[in-house]
Amino acid sequence: NTLPPYSNWTRILWAVQRDVINLCPTRWLAQQLMAANAKATYPFLYWTPPNVSSPAFCSGSPTAHSCELSLLWSNIHKPHGGGFSTQLAKVWQDTIGSFVRDEASWEPADPSDPSDMKYLNLTFVSHVESGCGKTAC
Repeated sequence: NTLPPYSNWTRILWAVQRDVINLCPTRWLAQQLMAANAKATYPFLYWTPPNVSSPAFCSGSPTAHSCELSLLWSNIHKPHGGGFSTQLAKVWQDTIGSFVRDEASWEPADPSDPSDMKYLNLTFVSHVESGCGKTAC
């Protein structure tokens, strides 16, 4: 059961999959919560850089629903074939841990402008960007 090597075309396909399955529904839900006067929404996205994890991690996909759980719980739970990046797992654990402790390291989405929603780009050097799904959805 050998997985094909990373290619630009494969990563483009995964980007489309990420947008359709993860990004657009997340954007829609955040907009609905903001419209319903939710206290705050904290959207985030992640995309594993090429060759950071083994091809066994999430079948080589740089992003997929539930694959982030391996990064978050790396010390006790290794689904999807293991092979995740311990450096990226540390970023996940620190960032999500601070959020759980009510010490969010990123700003919530701005309800006054849901079309230009801020989100955390959760990578090795996590940073806030705006326009969450603006062009894709």
